[in-house]
Amino acid sequence: MHGKSGCFAMQNSRFRNAKSKLSFSLRIIFTQQELFSQTTTRFFTAKEKRVYQNLEFRYTLFYSILLEVF
Repeated sequence: MHGKSGCFAMQNSRFRNAKSKLSFSLRIIFTQQELFSQTTTRFFTAKEKRVYQNLEFRYTLFYSILLEVF
């Protein structure tokens, strides 16, 4: 059992670092997705716009769930 508490502290520290990096990465991904949405959807047909809006809704839902978890 010697040295176990140090390992747990180290793992917790790494997990906290990963959580902050993940939220930062998600903000970048979703910001870029919004920029893509604004510039390219004007060239889509009506059916393509519906499909894209459905995907956009799913990404937004996924992002909000991730924010609640982290």
